[in-house]
Amino acid sequence: MENATKVLVIAGSILVTIILISTGILLYKSSSGTFKSADDVSKSMFSKTTEVVFDQIASEQDKFNKYWLSRFGNNKTAGEVRALLTDIYKSNAESGHIILVRVNKADGSERKDAHSGNIQNKLKNIISRYIYEDKTYLVRVTTGCSQSTGGYDKEGYLKCITVQEKN
Repeated sequence: MENATKVLVIAGSILVTIILISTGILLYKSSSGTFKSADDVSKSMFSKTTEVVFDQIASEQDKFNKYWLSRFGNNKTAGEVRALLTDIYKSNAESGHIILVRVNKADGSERKDAHSGNIQNKLKNIISRYIYEDKTYLVRVTTGCSQSTGGYDKEGYLKCITVQEKN
């Protein structure tokens, strides 16, 4: 009888061990799916956050460029050009994006520029001395500015403009 009891105890122990191992395997399989889902959610959130940051940067750049580009064009009066240059002067003082200005005569030769040195003083000088009441002007992006590519800086912000007298 003692042997039979020992056999039953051993068999019960083996059965309990098998149940515990099976339960452990089931828990592992179910939790690994949860960890994978959590990892997917984390990657998705990071991706969306990155997209939002890039969209915000692009949005700021677009707003900056659209504001200035909306004021460009042909047949601008001296008053419109002075107002534009005054706003550029203020923006240069307040923002981290400096806009450089060149004023050309009607024949295309340079009259004055604010591209280097004390840009703000040169810009004030242009506003007060080189925009004439009896002229109209073409305001456009300058593509040949040494501090930009195609008139824009490496971050894509407007960098250089030309104000050209018209005959």
